[in-house]
Amino acid sequence: MPEPAVFQRILVAVGDGSCADQLVTGVAGLASTGDAEVLLVHVSDCNVCCGAMDHPALHEHEHELLRSLIERLAACGVNARGEARVTASGRIAEHLLDAAAEWRADLLVAAAGRPGRLRGRLWRRVLARLLDDGACPVLVLPRQQSAVAGRETSSW
Repeated sequence: MPEPAVFQRILVAVGDGSCADQLVTGVAGLASTGDAEVLLVHVSDCNVCCGAMDHPALHEHEHELLRSLIERLAACGVNARGEARVTASGRIAEHLLDAAAEWRADLLVAAAGRPGRLRGRLWRRVLARLLDDGACPVLVLPRQQSAVAGRETSSW
């Protein structure tokens, strides 16, 4: 019988996929020691991706990303499922916080992301909101070294 996990319900905020390896490694380390459940949540901002024209075919990449992460976590012995949400209001953090509350998550995990200009700034605002308003602990996985090699931290 598996040992009880410290965190039973782990919600993972999935970004653009640039940190997929990091998320799998981090979440597998947290969840594979017990009977934890993992919910992967990706929120698409349609004002950015498809101009508020929400159509399932326009979000196939996000669904494929979730399927891939679920398969990779299952290979590590982690019980995971995915959920895709869509916003046309730029309220990504609110959707993630709502999902955590609805699912009664006891840990919210996100990757720091890549240090890109526009999307990097947007994701950092999302992370700040999760940290400020999360009802459960929030774990932000640090950037992978390869993502920050040769960049000054002051440019972030």
